[in-house]
Amino acid sequence: MRTSAPPASPTPATTTTSPASIFAGHTYYIVVDGYGGQCGDYVLAIEEIECSGPCDVICVGIPEGEPTCYDGYDDQYNGGCSSLTWSYIQVSPDPIVVCGEGGVFDYGGATYRDTDWYLIYPCGGVPISITVEAEFGVLFGFVGGVPECTEPGFISFALADECTPTTLTEYLPCGSVAIFVATDEWDPAYVCGLEYSLTVEGYTEHCDPTPVESMSWARVKSLYR
Repeated sequence: MRTSAPPASPTPATTTTSPASIFAGHTYYIVVDGYGGQCGDYVLAIEEIECSGPCDVICVGIPEGEPTCYDGYDDQYNGGCSSLTWSYIQVSPDPIVVCGEGGVFDYGGATYRDTDWYLIYPCGGVPISITVEAEFGVLFGFVGGVPECTEPGFISFALADECTPTTLTEYLPCGSVAIFVATDEWDPAYVCGLEYSLTVEGYTEHCDPTPVESMSWARVKSLYR
């Protein structure tokens, strides 16, 4: 007498779906089916989770002043080494807060991002900190080689997720340095008009290299007569 082997016991499987937004006044269907024609009992668990709202940066400070970018926008406002235009941070014993905007736009069939460059003139020897909180993934840092822009490069930089305040501190050399803020990617999902807050601390002295005024020796002597 021949007998067949008993069927193997089914292996329990667990599947988790990604969170989904459910709105009142709509009908939704949850479909459960056996894989490959399999059948048997199942347990369905539905859990309500608290969803975070959209990223919203509330900035109270000095407006950057740049128009909101758009497709076809020619970025000639504090574009730094991209346009040789700058904004300037004034020294202050208190934290300096600037409210700016960022985003990605199309110009001439290519994708560009709005880059903001702020010039400072540290005197060296003291730490200067910048803190950025943005409604987008952000790249920010200190750039040397400005404003001549012959060989600009990051002295140091940081990356931060949206709505995540992040601080970068650096002992900067004496001279001109740019604070750079922009989206971390050339992603069209970063629509123009997204806001950020830039806080500068420790910038209490200004050491702008000023060219020597041309003066004759006769005029120099006349100052002491």
